[in-house]
Amino acid sequence: MLYLARHRPADPAELDRQARALSWHALPYGGGLAFPGEQLMRLSMDLATGTAGVLLALAAAAASRRRGCAAGRHPRDSRAGRCG
Repeated sequence: MLYLARHRPADPAELDRQARALSWHALPYGGGLAFPGEQLMRLSMDLATGTAGVLLALAAAAASRRRGCAAGRHPRDSRAGRCG
């Protein structure tokens, strides 16, 4: 999802599909949600394999949808119609 948001033009349908697919792995934890890490054996909160990485990908996808271009581009460029 992070790759799609950063390297492809925004495709809202694909980003939505990817976000919905995350629900397969979401687990209740501490009044919220958490995601298992590598090998799905225990919960992980780190950026590379766990919940922090999921949040980063979701934030990038949301930013991509708001701007209408790949996340990571300067917002001023998207307002001027330059997404690349």
